[in-house]
Amino acid sequence: MSFLDTVWGETKKLKFEAYPDNTFEEKKKSGEFTVQYNPASFANSFQISREDRVAGETTTPIYKFVTLPEVSIEFTLDASGVDASLLNLFKTKTIKEQIDTYLKVVYHVNSDTHEPSFIKIIYGELIYKTVLKSCDVTYTLFKADGTPLRARVTSKFQSVQNSQELARTLSLESPDVTHQKIMKDHDNLVSLSNDTYDRNDLYQRVARFNDLNTFRRIPAGTVLFFPSLKK
Repeated sequence: MSFLDTVWGETKKLKFEAYPDNTFEEKKKSGEFTVQYNPASFANSFQISREDRVAGETTTPIYKFVTLPEVSIEFTLDASGVDASLLNLFKTKTIKEQIDTYLKVVYHVNSDTHEPSFIKIIYGELIYKTVLKSCDVTYTLFKADGTPLRARVTSKFQSVQNSQELARTLSLESPDVTHQKIMKDHDNLVSLSNDTYDRNDLYQRVARFNDLNTFRRIPAGTVLFFPSLKK
């Protein structure tokens, strides 16, 4: 341990762990990626969904639900060896190899589940259970022959919860959100609504609740909230 580690605490690396489902059981972990350097930025976005209710000439925003936080992370990958010892220089993977490894963990579709992995993000005390929304790679340094030596990676993740966590967070005795589901490739809102309520006439209500313009062709990965029925 270095002197700085003694003063400031041991350095923690940003890590991404891949899981096949939203239980995030350690024994099911299918891969991981650890970032070389501390992230340039690590941000959360919190939103409240409201619906405008019009009465005469008055419009009142009515609370619907609190969305799970979105996580945005920017970090740098380097293969230039500018700050590496001679020994570590020979162990450094190329930028292409590093990016391929990262995308294999967070982006690629698994052959078993037919969807990308669920991702646990770990950075010190910050731990988030998520799915990837988007990833941008910007190459910032090249060799004379065009080989990339450095890249900036910016990724956005949507937090997810399994049913037990959602119940603890939202208190299912309330008339607010009681179910959260993620659309898969062959899902449709009608069948998901039928499975949730055991009724075939509520899918349009669910679409309105989630601010959807249509209940058809909802992209895979979309997080949907299913409100409980008031007694």
